[in-house]
Amino acid sequence: MTRFENVVQILDTAVGGAAAAVGFHGAFWRNISRNDFVAKKIFGLSLITLGKGSDSILVKAIKGQTPFGADTGNPDADFNRMPSGKPPVPDADIAFIQKWIDDGCPEDPVDAATVLIWRPTNAPVASSRTDDVYFVNEKRVGP
Repeated sequence: MTRFENVVQILDTAVGGAAAAVGFHGAFWRNISRNDFVAKKIFGLSLITLGKGSDSILVKAIKGQTPFGADTGNPDADFNRMPSGKPPVPDADIAFIQKWIDDGCPEDPVDAATVLIWRPTNAPVASSRTDDVYFVNEKRVGP
C-alpha cells in the first residue's frame, strides 16, 4: 500500500467506508490518481498545499480549523468539520496525512507499522464487555 492509498483509506473510513455516500462536497478522493488528488480544488480552493500540511485545506477541514468547524463551535467557521456529522478523524490519521503532505505527497510504500493503528470500524456496537482484550505486540493477541 502506498501512502496515497492509505490517505484514501483514512478518508473512506472517516465517512463510514468506501461505499458510504458523502454529501455536500462528495467523495472527492475516490477513483482519482494521486496527481489529480494533489491538483484537486474544492469550491475553488486548492485541497493540498505541497510541503505545507498544516496550511492545506484538507488538513484544516479534518481538524475543524477556520474556515471549518462550524459544527464544533468554531466561531470563525463557515463550513462544518470533515466529515460532517461523523466522529472526528483520529489524531494519528490526521498526523499521517499532514506528514504525507509535508513530504510532498509521495507515492512511496507505507511503513507496515504505520498501517497497524487502531481505527474505529463500522461494526455494530457490542452488547457485551469488550475491554478485556490486550495485545502482546502488534501481531499477537494475549491469552
